[in-house]
Amino acid sequence: MPAPLYGADDPRRCSGNSVSEVLDKFRKNYDRIMSLPQETKEEKEFRHCIWLAEKEERERIYQTSI
Repeated sequence: MPAPLYGADDPRRCSGNSVSEVLDKFRKNYDRIMSLPQETKEEKEFRHCIWLAEKEERERIYQTSI
């Protein structure tokens, strides 16, 4: 596998033109996330039940494939 271009994995080389632009983008994203309504306990439990059912289904499929 070829190596990435020099400095391509350097976190200091981001797409923002300046530090203030990067911080502004971060602030906008943070504000957007914080403005989302919080999940209720019932919604969280429902989501967990779905995740658990999907996990059990994956395990059953895995067991039958052995």
